[in-house]
Amino acid sequence: PVTDPEPSEGEIVFEKVTLNSELTAGTGYIIVCDEKNMALSASSSDVRSNVSVSISGNKITTDVNQSGKPYVLTLGGTAGAYTFYDATEKCYLALTTDGNKLQSSTDATKNNAKWSVNISGGTAMITSNAYSSRAIYYNNSSPRFACYNSSSSQTPVSLYKQTSTSGIQQPKVPTFGKVNVYSITGFKVRSNVNADIAIDGLPNGIYIVDGRKIVVR
Repeated sequence: PVTDPEPSEGEIVFEKVTLNSELTAGTGYIIVCDEKNMALSASSSDVRSNVSVSISGNKITTDVNQSGKPYVLTLGGTAGAYTFYDATEKCYLALTTDGNKLQSSTDATKNNAKWSVNISGGTAMITSNAYSSRAIYYNNSSPRFACYNSSSSQTPVSLYKQTSTSGIQQPKVPTFGKVNVYSITGFKVRSNVNADIAIDGLPNGIYIVDGRKIVVR
C-alpha cells in the first residue's frame, strides 16, 4: 500500500486502454480526445471542460484534480452498467436530459449515472444507459466534453488508466487505534478495525482510512 499524494507531490502516469478487459472497477481513469490532445476536466454549465495534455507512446504523465489539469474518474459498477465517480467534485458523471450535455449525479443507482463502455481500436464508446443514442465525445468547435448522438461529427474519445505515481511518499496508514475504511465512492468497507491491519487483504483500489487516501496495489 502507498499513499496517493496530492497532485503537487507527484505526477500520475496513465496508459491508454485498448481492450475491454483493461476496465477495472476501483481504478482511476481519465477521458481523453487523442486527436486534439485534450482531457476531460471540471464541470462547466452542464458539460465538462477541457484541458490540454501531452501524449507520448500511448501514455500521459500529468498532475490531476486541480485547475488546468485532468480530473480522475474512478470506475465503478459492472460491464454494461459502469459508473464514473469524480472524487474532486464528489459526484458521478451522468446524462440527466436527452441533449448535448454531460451532467452530474450524487446517486449511482440511477440509470442516468450508468454507462456502457466498449473499447475498439483504442477508441472508447461510452454510451449513456438512460439515453442509448448518446455517448461521450469531444466537441472541438465549441471546446468541451459532452454527450452527442453516435451519428454526430464530434471527435471520439479514449480512456487512459492510472498505472503509477511518480514522487510517491512513504505510506501514512495509521498504525494504532481503531479506524473505519471507506471506498473512494463513500461506502464503508470495514468498521472499527485495528489500524495496523485496516487494509490487509483488500482488493486493489483506492480507499479512505482515517481521512487519508490510500492506494492498494
